[in-house]
Amino acid sequence: QVISKLYAVVVTDDDGTESKCAAYAYSKGTVHSWGGTKNVTFSLNEDGKTVSVYSIFDNGTATKIPSSIKVNGKSYKVTSIGYWAYMGTKLKSITIPSTVTTIGEEAFKDAKNLKTININGNIKSVGENAFQGINKKAVFNYKKIVKRIKKAGAPKTATFKRVK
Repeated sequence: QVISKLYAVVVTDDDGTESKCAAYAYSKGTVHSWGGTKNVTFSLNEDGKTVSVYSIFDNGTATKIPSSIKVNGKSYKVTSIGYWAYMGTKLKSITIPSTVTTIGEEAFKDAKNLKTININGNIKSVGENAFQGINKKAVFNYKKIVKRIKKAGAPKTATFKRVK
């Protein structure tokens, strides 16, 4: 299903149904276009210059979110991680670039193996339950975001290490 000029298709699960993150994002009214490039699924934000990442298809255990995505010769800055983006995945480690300022609701919820979260910027907004149900021994390597992460459901036993 093409929904914009940015070559785009609705993300589907293995059984051909629309993915949960796509359906949820649609319900929130935030998806303007979907596309995939370099194994990244994303939506173009309203400003037409930035994107939200919804998934990265890789080895399934360690992911580094790119700071920008190039489509048809045009670069788009990655500024957010979308709703349900990595919910319930087997992801063990993620690195979030300094360009990302928002983490959506339930973005990493129930990603039980997620133990290392590297945050290279200053996240301004963390959605409800974004980190609920991740590994109880999770380590957050961050700059200025502890209160927001704890409020977003991080395990009480998680460790927080300030990055210089």
